[in-house]
Amino acid sequence: MKLKHISAIVALCCLLVGVVGYFATYPLMIGSPTGAEIKYWDDEQSCYRYVTVTGEQLTRLTDILWQARPTVFLHEYEGIGNEAVLMTLYYGEAKPRKFSLWSFNSILYAGDSEDLSMSCMYGDLLHFGGYMQTDIVEFLQQENN
Repeated sequence: MKLKHISAIVALCCLLVGVVGYFATYPLMIGSPTGAEIKYWDDEQSCYRYVTVTGEQLTRLTDILWQARPTVFLHEYEGIGNEAVLMTLYYGEAKPRKFSLWSFNSILYAGDSEDLSMSCMYGDLLHFGGYMQTDIVEFLQQENN
């Protein structure tokens, strides 16, 4: 009887850790940046554009990135420096972190195209990322106009 209770408690704890991990992964990974720059591909000009995010935009961007939910995605080697959107988040004195968007801006990847390409070259077919809602696309369209 005690073994059943212990097993149930362990299973409940594992479920709780899984649920908390699912919802807390990206808020913990993103943290609270103090600044951000966005590099995005401009189809009209056929070149990359760079935007420094203001304080209000940074708050909104951080809120959107926190909403990412862990997922696994397939990605094949495409080359280095070809991400459609690259966000560099700054954390004061700490080292900046890069996040890129893939799969029609619906997958957030903690790294840039070089990191993803190297992972592919080492044989990884599945990659860990964050599923994004359409809020990020709307934010990018709004801020780029």
